[in-house]
Amino acid sequence: MNNNIKMKHMKNRGQALLVALLFFAAGAGALLSGVAYSETKEITDVRAAASSKQSYFVSESALEDALYRTKTGKSVGTTDTISVSTNGATSTGTSTVASSGGSTAITSSGTDNNYQRNTSVSITSGTLIGLPYTAQVGTGGVSVDGGSSIIGSLYSNGPVTSDNSGSSINGSVTAAAPDPYSIDQWNDASGTPSQSVVFGQTSSAEDFAQSFAPATTSPVMKVRLYLKKQGSPSLITVRIVPDNAGSPGSSSITTGTISASSVTTSYTWIDVLFSSNPNLTVGSTYWIVLDTSSNASNYYTIAANSGYSGGTGESGVFKKSTWSNTSPSGLDGYFYVYTGGSQITSTAQSSFTVGSGSTGDAYADIVEGLSVAGNLYCQIGTLNNKSCNTSRASPLEVALPVTSSMISTWESDAAAGGVMNGDEHVGPYPNANVTIGPEEINGNLLVDGGGTLTVSGTLYVTGNVTIDGGASANLSSGYGTNDGIIVADGTVSLSGGGSVTGSGASGSFLMLVSNNSANPAITLNGGSNAVIATAPTGGVSISGGATANDVVAQTMSVDGGSHIIYQSAIANNDFINSPSSGSSISSWQEVP
Repeated sequence: MNNNIKMKHMKNRGQALLVALLFFAAGAGALLSGVAYSETKEITDVRAAASSKQSYFVSESALEDALYRTKTGKSVGTTDTISVSTNGATSTGTSTVASSGGSTAITSSGTDNNYQRNTSVSITSGTLIGLPYTAQVGTGGVSVDGGSSIIGSLYSNGPVTSDNSGSSINGSVTAAAPDPYSIDQWNDASGTPSQSVVFGQTSSAEDFAQSFAPATTSPVMKVRLYLKKQGSPSLITVRIVPDNAGSPGSSSITTGTISASSVTTSYTWIDVLFSSNPNLTVGSTYWIVLDTSSNASNYYTIAANSGYSGGTGESGVFKKSTWSNTSPSGLDGYFYVYTGGSQITSTAQSSFTVGSGSTGDAYADIVEGLSVAGNLYCQIGTLNNKSCNTSRASPLEVALPVTSSMISTWESDAAAGGVMNGDEHVGPYPNANVTIGPEEINGNLLVDGGGTLTVSGTLYVTGNVTIDGGASANLSSGYGTNDGIIVADGTVSLSGGGSVTGSGASGSFLMLVSNNSANPAITLNGGSNAVIATAPTGGVSISGGATANDVVAQTMSVDGGSHIIYQSAIANNDFINSPSSGSSISSWQEVP
């Protein structure tokens, strides 16, 4: 009995010990799990903090790189990326630069192991102007003559012309037109025409002619005619001829061709481009002559009506007979006359060189007399070293980068420094070396006689600016790599060995601005260096071996062995009022 009780008691003690061991094991497991979780979380937090810091550092690195490049005038893209490798892992920082008016915002995003930090900086400065072209010109167009050159690219909203003296542009050139291929005169009606004029069937009515008077003086680009054919007639020579006592004259101003295969037996609009594109004079009468041969079975028909009041239709034979009214009488053919278009032309075959090596394109509606290193984009091309690539539509007009509001701001900046009434003369002793600016000069500014003008702030001259006689104007050294301005309401003349320079630091330029609409408003005829010539409403004339670095004007001529030589630092210029008002950082912070 006692033994049974003892055995039962020992059995109960064993079960209790087992339960205790199980609880101990569970507790130990929980404790170890908690310790492991804590250690894992701590490691994760440490790694997250490290990645967060790394993403911040790489964001700052990208920001500082873009800031340095922006402030020093070095090349900087709209978006740039920096990659940093650490222990086999790569983190990236991407900066974005956006400029508007006188301020620049740089934002940067850094990423490491999917952790992202963002930073930004704002720079307040002068007027930031992008000058991507060596010369950018308005509707007045450009002439490059006398063995002159543009070392860089040219964009013109008007025609570009050259004589046959070996002038060149070693970059690309584009000539746009404000209204390319404008419809000047037309006669058309909706639906199938109810009337028509037959030509090329009889010898007395072999040809058809339609008169018109252009509304503008501009180059004739093409005509459009509504034609059909019978059988297999001969080709048509389409002529623009002057008026002779109310009928077509006997000489052609320009010609084009219609092949019989391009005309069908149903009415079709046919476009005709001309071999040359002479100006038609507003108010003068001209004739479109459709010149072909006659055959009773093979001929053409032009759709017609009596609704055009700007001219008349006639039948006859070009150069060989008297013209008469159409049959039926009083009908006018369906036609369109297109004028306008952009042009790059030279007076001799392949005499105007564009590009260098295999780069440098020419792009306009009409291109004549060019030797092009790169692509030739045009619709009409003659006397060139290659045929037209017609894949591009007409080039578009581009606004000039210097505006009237910018000029008004510069004038106000100058006036804020003080106003001097009367002319300012910098020249022989005792005014041989003068430092001025910012200041408004209510009169003329004359720098001559070997004098030196040091510009220490924006100058606004209500009269004319003249720098000649071996004199010079330069920015003060305090400008560093920044740029300065002289603005004149009158004309600006640099001649007689006069020169203009920046601060002496690489990338610093002095911009001469004329707010005058004269042509020329700015004349460069003599030595110059680090000068930007700007006449947004007037002309710039560069001659006599003068050199400029960039030009913005409404019209421009470069002649007499002169040159415009572009420098990469001009691409984004910071024009400040004075050295003391240079670029400053207005904010630098981390952003969400």
